Amino acid sequence: MKHLILATTLLFTSCIEPHNRLPERQIRPPKTLEQHKQYKRTVQDYIALSAHSFRINPDLIAAIIEVESSWRPKVISSAGAMGYMQVMPFNAKRCDLLDSQELLHPEKNIDCGTQIIAEELERFKGDLVKALQVYNGGDKCINRCTESINYSRKVLKVLALQS
Repeated sequence: MKHLILATTLLFTSCIEPHNRLPERQIRPPKTLEQHKQYKRTVQDYIALSAHSFRINPDLIAAIIEVESSWRPKVISSAGAMGYMQVMPFNAKRCDLLDSQELLHPEKNIDCGTQIIAEELERFKGDLVKALQVYNGGDKCINRCTESINYSRKVLKVLALQS
């Protein structure tokens, strides 16, 4: 029931206007506490822009980033997933990127990951649990893969803590 309530409150509405690409800017990782605060604000700006473009709750994007990469912009998983939102390289074309290395640019990574979760929410008619499981493990993992089931629970828990 709790999942249904969360999924209902985050129900995806289809995008009316075309998506605008985020500005080309390179962000450097922080070295001091003050730089970290500024860096986090910049990343939050990218999240807000992308979430608005795809009509997604920005807290959902922040929760996915927390679970996927713990806010590390250049992390690459053993499976090859890249950046904040741990986007797989084969999704670069899906997001109109020239090559997968663009996924290491924070704004493009956030934009691409947001696009993917938005498409999955639309596909599953707002079912956040299914959308998260597919985001994590692909179609084969809906209600089957323990890792994807646990992943969706973690994201929902982080999301609930942010609200």
